[in-house]
Amino acid sequence: MVCGKFQLGNTMCRVFLSLITCIIVAESSSAQQLISFRPSGQVRPLIARYYATDAVGDSVVQSTDGRLHSISKSNGEFLTGGNARFKPLDADQVGRDVQQRLGTGFSVYRTQNYVIVYESSRDFAKWCGMFVERLNRTYYAFWKNQRLSLQDSEFPLVVVVYKNRNSFETRCRHEVGNGVKGILGYYSQHSNLVHVYDMTPAIKKENLPSNWSGAVLRHTNGERQIATLVHEAAHQLACNTGLQQRLAPYPVWLGEGIAMFFETPDLTHQKGWNGIGSVHRQKLSDFLVAKRDGLCSTWRDLIKNNETFKDSKSALAAYSQSWLLTYFLYKKKRSEFVHYVQQLAEIKPFDDTSKERSESAFFRAFKMDANSMAEELWQFSQSLVR
Repeated sequence: MVCGKFQLGNTMCRVFLSLITCIIVAESSSAQQLISFRPSGQVRPLIARYYATDAVGDSVVQSTDGRLHSISKSNGEFLTGGNARFKPLDADQVGRDVQQRLGTGFSVYRTQNYVIVYESSRDFAKWCGMFVERLNRTYYAFWKNQRLSLQDSEFPLVVVVYKNRNSFETRCRHEVGNGVKGILGYYSQHSNLVHVYDMTPAIKKENLPSNWSGAVLRHTNGERQIATLVHEAAHQLACNTGLQQRLAPYPVWLGEGIAMFFETPDLTHQKGWNGIGSVHRQKLSDFLVAKRDGLCSTWRDLIKNNETFKDSKSALAAYSQSWLLTYFLYKKKRSEFVHYVQQLAEIKPFDDTSKERSESAFFRAFKMDANSMAEELWQFSQSLVR
C-alpha cells in the first residue's frame, strides 16, 4: 500500500509555519528555491526546496531529510536573497531525526543502503535489513537487465519496524486514519518512510537473523511478513530511483502490480524469498476466486479508475488483477512494457493532464483493444494454474 496524500484521517495536513525565510539560489541555468521554516511544535528549523504546486495552488516543499510538506499561501511569502544550498541529510542524521520523532523505545540500525528504526528486537531489525538489502540489489539488477537505468537514491532509505500490531496501529493512525486497521504495512510518499511491524513476535528467535526465515515461514503470518516488507520497500525504491515520482498521479494498478511482481514469496527457498518474476500463487488464486464470484472490474475500469482500490469490496480483486496484468505484460509484451514504464516515469507531481497515463495511451502502447486483452488475460491465467 502507498500512502501518497497529505491526510490525517479526513483532514488535510498542513505545515503551519512559525518562521519562513525563502532563498533563491541559481544552479546552472535554473533557479532553486530554498526555504527555512520551523513547523509548529519543532524547535529546530528545517531547510527545504520547492517540490511542486498542488491542485489548489499550495506549494509542496521537500526538506533535507526527504519529507514533503504542504505550505498554504497564507502561511508566508517567498523572500529572495542569501546563498544557501540544499544538501540532503546523511543516514545517521536521518536515523536520529526519525528516532526522535517516534519517541521512547526506538533504536537505529544501519545497513549499507538502509536505516532501520526499530521498536522490535535488534535481531529482528537486522533480519529486516537483510531482506531489504537483497531487494535493493535485485531491484537494480532487474531493471538494468531490462535496459532501464535507475537513479541512486538522493535520500537515505528508512524502514520503521514496530514491535507489534497494536503499536503499529496506535502510532500510524495519525497518518492513515482508521484505514490502518485494514493494512499490514505501508510506504508513505510524503514522509518517504516504510512502516511495518513484527507479525511473528511469539517466535523465540534464538538463532542468527539469517536462519530465522525458516521459523518465520512456518508461522501463520510468515509469508505475509516477508511479502509485506518486500512489497512496501519496492514502493519506496520506485519513488526514490526515478521509476515513479512522488505525488504523481501514477496508475495504481501499475504501481501495485510492480510491487507485487517483486514481493512474490518462494516457500521452497530457505529465506522465503528468492528474487522476482515467479508466479504469485496467492494473487493468482485471489484472481480466479474473484473472477468466479463476479467481483472483478473490467480491465478498462482497472486501467483508468483508481477507485476500485479504495472500496473494501473490490480491493482484493483489484490487487490480484493488477498483479496478473503486470505479469502478463512482462511475460508476453516485455519490450512494450519496459517502454511504457519509462514513459510513465515522466509523469510529474499532481499532473492530471498527462496523456501517458490515459486509457487510450495504454491500448496504443500494447497494440491491443479491451476485448482481445480480456480474452488473452483469461487464457494466460489458465496457463498459470498448476
